[in-house]
Amino acid sequence: MRGVGLENFRLRVFRAVAEEMSFRKAAEVLHLSQPAVSQHIRALEEEAGVRLFDRARGEGHGSQISLTEAAGSAGVCEYCGRDDGGGAASAGGVE
Repeated sequence: MRGVGLENFRLRVFRAVAEEMSFRKAAEVLHLSQPAVSQHIRALEEEAGVRLFDRARGEGHGSQISLTEAAGSAGVCEYCGRDDGGGAASAGGVE
């Protein structure tokens, strides 16, 4: 069962980003650096074979993020307590 603890942690990182709709705010909540949060999300996306967040560059700092359809269909939205897996939620954040 190698890696189970890391997988669980990556799900916690996903949940924090989904709740905060911000990589920067999730990093603060988890006491991690923002690049570390991005790396965990990227690894989770690669493992799942789908993008979990849409990242759209906006004016100024940061980006707008939203959950993808795949995040909803994969059941991760139920895990994080959200019911808008269709990417309907969007808020400012820093990737």
